[in-house]
Amino acid sequence: MSVHCQGLTNTTSAADFYDDRYRHGYMENWSDVKRVRVAELITEFTLPETGVALDFGCGAGVFTAVLRAALPKWEIHGTDISAEAMSVATSKLPDVKFHRLSDCPMLAGKFDLVFSHHVLEHVSNLSESAELIGRLLKPCAAMFHIMPCGDPGSLEHTVCTMRRDGIQQEFNSRFFFEEIGHLRRLTTAQLINLWSDQGFRLEWAGYANQYYGALESITDFDLRSALNFSDPRFAVSPRDAGKLRRLRFLLVAIWVLRHPMATVRNKLALGCNGLRDRVLLATGIVVYPISKLADWIVRMLALREWTRRRKTGGGSEMYIFLVRR
Repeated sequence: MSVHCQGLTNTTSAADFYDDRYRHGYMENWSDVKRVRVAELITEFTLPETGVALDFGCGAGVFTAVLRAALPKWEIHGTDISAEAMSVATSKLPDVKFHRLSDCPMLAGKFDLVFSHHVLEHVSNLSESAELIGRLLKPCAAMFHIMPCGDPGSLEHTVCTMRRDGIQQEFNSRFFFEEIGHLRRLTTAQLINLWSDQGFRLEWAGYANQYYGALESITDFDLRSALNFSDPRFAVSPRDAGKLRRLRFLLVAIWVLRHPMATVRNKLALGCNGLRDRVLLATGIVVYPISKLADWIVRMLALREWTRRRKTGGGSEMYIFLVRR
């Protein structure tokens, strides 16, 4: 384990690490599609009309706002290890009650629902966090966790099995492409087992990004990320190297088709600085209709995948709803 990652297993160092990140707008650019998806799921669950909910690891409050909108008659709270994040969240959501993480033990038995969005892969001590979450909930309560999934079946998992560095056991089965803030990648069974001794049972499980969602996610970023993801030099075998080369061709093609639309929108929004930017804008405008269509197709395929396959498993992101009755 690297020195930096060892530091993240210390609560104080982790707080400093995330304070620095949130000063630069960390974890705020979630798509409207994702926010609507989470809100719709919350309203579909068998929750009472009123209650008290906690956004555990609320960050800058992006999904705290989603939680508040989905549960309009509930009292909403938030907590995070980062004081900087809670400062941002408080300024955006003055009607939400935010607590320092160190104060949470005093709130034992207060909540009907604990929600977390991409938090449990970051926490310094998973068993302590799971125990705390269980103590914060009432005897009859629920929890809803969204995080990366380590189950087989996704494009990401398949690629990891084809690479020598794919699944990093020294980082608690983290996938090779994940950021340093991710300290683990859990399977569905591992996540459920965290609270089985406290009486929580699986009520519903959903999965995203089996294939098309993964293609969309990977090609959302810069081209280097797509090339690194599909690098055949790390292949376990010649056969796997061939598969990675074909995947690389597909990713590059999708990225090239989608990227001009994003370039045009960015240049129009931020302006052009110099000749290079003006050339990029002019070129992008020429192919904009094709790029927009390609982007729409990729997004629609990803959305259809979520609609049709979310209950089948095999996705790289899991949505787990647990209930204690």
